[in-house]
Amino acid sequence: MASDIDKSTIEFIEQEMSKLLKNLPNLKQQKWIWRSLSTIVNMAGEELDSLDWKILATSLQDMETGFQTFYPYRHTRKITIFGSARTSPDTPEYKMIEYFAKKAQEKGILYQQLIDLYLQDCVNSKRELSF
Repeated sequence: MASDIDKSTIEFIEQEMSKLLKNLPNLKQQKWIWRSLSTIVNMAGEELDSLDWKILATSLQDMETGFQTFYPYRHTRKITIFGSARTSPDTPEYKMIEYFAKKAQEKGILYQQLIDLYLQDCVNSKRELSF
């Protein structure tokens, strides 16, 4: 089977991996980097479907983007708003989250901060639950 990756890309990855492995003992998070790399190497030796690899690669790319995006907020607690792609935009849950997410954006604060402020306001005003 022909490779989808050109030779220069393979050479680049080999060079970067070589540099990483040589420098690994000096890295602060060497234990976790080693475990991550070992897991991928182990998985590469297994019979996994293309879809499994696609899910893994996409997940890692999403995580990389997330880590970069949230780095400035690394000491602030965070939550996931939409944990499922199966939540339809016409459901009450979707509309509720969309409403609060918009309010958080308008206020320039994180979603969880808005929820915390709302809950504190409910406590302070002794708001009764209506359900």
